[in-house]
Amino acid sequence: GKDSLALCLYLKNNGIRFTPVFIDTGHEHPDTYHYIHNYLSTIFTNIEVIREELYFKEDSAFKGGFEQLVDLNKEFPSVLRRSCTKHLKMRPLIRYLNKKRKETRAKPISCSGIRWQESSKRSKLSEIEDIDEATWWRPVISWTEKNIIDYINENNVKPTPLYIDGGA
Repeated sequence: GKDSLALCLYLKNNGIRFTPVFIDTGHEHPDTYHYIHNYLSTIFTNIEVIREELYFKEDSAFKGGFEQLVDLNKEFPSVLRRSCTKHLKMRPLIRYLNKKRKETRAKPISCSGIRWQESSKRSKLSEIEDIDEATWWRPVISWTEKNIIDYINENNVKPTPLYIDGGA
């Protein structure tokens, strides 16, 4: 999304070495996949795509990711049951961070492009938080949506076509 894009630009512009990670839920718009693989990959050449392989079984009657999650759990995710976030986003991210921790023998720093303005729950988060698997750093947490959009524009980077077309 736009917040993650602004975060990546911020890190790059400040000379901070990082690996952009796209967590594939299997339920993204085709324009999102095209944008990441054919546009963003020219700006950030080291994008890693991770996903929860448990929900990407080839022998399933359902498309990978979200559809297999719904089929296996026999329910749709909701605000109360955030199974999509838990299973398709957080589990593969935690696994990725643990792998990096093992490889480097150091606690990784996970940067997130979330902002206080997005929700009351997020408004309570701090910029830096130390959790078991990583130190979480949220450099753009205090930015407004306008700050995010202005920063992307100042860097002459095109947002995903979904924002331009009003689909996001």
